[in-house]
Amino acid sequence: MLERWGGMIRKIKIDTVTYDIEVTAEVIIVDGRECKGSIAYDENKIRISSSIGAGQAKVTLMHEIMHGA
Repeated sequence: MLERWGGMIRKIKIDTVTYDIEVTAEVIIVDGRECKGSIAYDENKIRISSSIGAGQAKVTLMHEIMHGA
């Protein structure tokens, strides 16, 4: 299941879990490193940095989806 807004996916169902997708201006830190995106399994949320371009955002979203698979 995909739900879109403004050309960007807003929700995605991976197996039995639905994740909210959030584009954020906040710095994303994972294991002490700044990242372009992250997946929070406990919150069912994927976050993508707004500081990257549209093409890189799509690649980053696919990367985070693979973590959820």
